[in-house]
Amino acid sequence: MIPNQIILSNNESFELYVKSDENYFKKGGLQTNINSNILQIGLDGSSVNASLSKTPQKILFNGTPVLDRQLNVRYTIPPAGAQSLVGKENTTYSINVYYSFTAI
Repeated sequence: MIPNQIILSNNESFELYVKSDENYFKKGGLQTNINSNILQIGLDGSSVNASLSKTPQKILFNGTPVLDRQLNVRYTIPPAGAQSLVGKENTTYSINVYYSFTAI
C-alpha cells in the first residue's frame, strides 16, 4: 500500500485507469520473462483489482467531481503469481505504471 500516491482534482465525473508500457518486468533495463499481469493494482477501500497490462484497466468507476482527492494505491501479487516467481533471481525488477482519468 502506498498512501496518497495519487491526488486527483476534476470538475466532472470521471473514471481512473492504470496501465504499463510493457508486458514484462525488466531487470537492469533488460526484459525478463516475468509477465506484468502478475501485479494486481487497486485502491484502498475498493474491491476492484486490475491486472497490470499495456491495455488500460479501470480501477475507479463513476468518480464524482472532487478537489485534491488523495488515493491510497494497493499493489499485490496473488498466490498463483507469486508461485511463478519461485526460482527467480532475488533482485530488483521494474516496470513503468501509468494512471489516467477520463471524464464521463
